Amino acid sequence: MRALRTIGCVVSALAVSLAPTPSLAAGSSAADHLAAARRHYDDVEFVAALGEYQKVTNAADATPGQRAEAYLGMGFSLAALGRTGEATDAVAHALTIRPDLPIPDGLSPKLQSVVDAARGRRTPLTPTLTVVPRKHAGTPPRVFVEVRDPGKVVSSLDVRWRPSSGGKLRDAFVKRVDAGRFQALLDGAKPGQAVSIVAVAKNAYGYLVATAGEPEHPIALHLPGAAPAPTPRPKPHVAPPPAVASTGRLGPYAIVGYTGVGLGVATAGLGIFFGSKASSLAAEYNGPPTHFASQSDALKVGATAQNDAMAANLLLGLGTALAVGGALTVLLAPHPEPPVSFSVAPTRGGAGLMVAGRFP
Repeated sequence: MRALRTIGCVVSALAVSLAPTPSLAAGSSAADHLAAARRHYDDVEFVAALGEYQKVTNAADATPGQRAEAYLGMGFSLAALGRTGEATDAVAHALTIRPDLPIPDGLSPKLQSVVDAARGRRTPLTPTLTVVPRKHAGTPPRVFVEVRDPGKVVSSLDVRWRPSSGGKLRDAFVKRVDAGRFQALLDGAKPGQAVSIVAVAKNAYGYLVATAGEPEHPIALHLPGAAPAPTPRPKPHVAPPPAVASTGRLGPYAIVGYTGVGLGVATAGLGIFFGSKASSLAAEYNGPPTHFASQSDALKVGATAQNDAMAANLLLGLGTALAVGGALTVLLAPHPEPPVSFSVAPTRGGAGLMVAGRFP
């Protein structure tokens, strides 16, 4: 009777263990699949657990944290099934999503070796941050955060700062300068001020991947003083041309000019002479006719007066032109001698040319 009871218990246990696990309804959430995967894993049903973990990684509503846990569960399930290489890939992917993903303590040697291999694969790709103050002329002061990111996982950077004398950390305005640098504007800081800075890099999932400093132990920096204002460039000094010493000799232009002036004065003087003569003859012609022996003599005097008057006008015009042309030549000639001035002055019975200046 006791033997029959034992067999019945064994059969009942086998029936329970072989009973099919109820499947989730279609349209279940990522959280439902993750809960089912945990149950399968705890029940040593690694194939079923692997399937549920894969559904979590493909679920549209899965959060980054759920995806990281699912990849870790996939790695453990694959390791249990003897697929070590795939297990390492899955755990490395979980650490890529969330580098600070909690790993259970007390793992079996097989699982621990998979985790160690995944961490070793990720270590060379871990980004590093270096904070470098930048000297510039404007305000507010700014710093560069140089990012070494071999794995290209850094998506954003947060920088917080405070005066080294104390106070609450405040946010800095950060923008990416290029692929390897971010610039942080420390609004409220002063050039030459000592500050404390914390920089935090995050990946595309919003998880921390690298830090420079911590809130309890920030990086101490001394901001450089304001860059001096640019010194105005002095205007180039152009030396005046050297003075040409006077040799006491006239240049060719001066010779031509003075010659023209001389000829002009002489011609004008001759014109004045003929003008005066023409005036005398005209007075004689217009006087009493008794002065003339005959009418022909009077006509000769009148003709001579007209000819002399015409000659006077021509000679005065020519002389004036020569004198003015010579004067302009002297004035415009390249020589240091002082210029000569000319003016036409009326005279009794005609006109005269006044010449003033310094002649060598």
